[in-house]
Amino acid sequence: PCLMDYSQIIDVDWRLSVTAAGSDPSEVGRTSVVLSILLQKGGNASSSTCSSGERERVFLELSLTEFYDFLHQMEKAKGLLDMQGALD
Repeated sequence: PCLMDYSQIIDVDWRLSVTAAGSDPSEVGRTSVVLSILLQKGGNASSSTCSSGERERVFLELSLTEFYDFLHQMEKAKGLLDMQGALD
């Protein structure tokens, strides 16, 4: 098996999705955020079939609450990385 680390977020695209009609009336008006994240795979390969430098696109559909939680976690991670960079 190939175990890879993701070393870098290359690109993030997003779009807002609103359900305008559907067979389930409770779903109408539901808002979500669809993220498309391009990740760079790192060099922690555990077999010869793995190669670093590969990229993978990951899609996430999040409710607004989940999106804001995700955004908060990303801002916290960025703050920690910035702090680490300042210490180096």
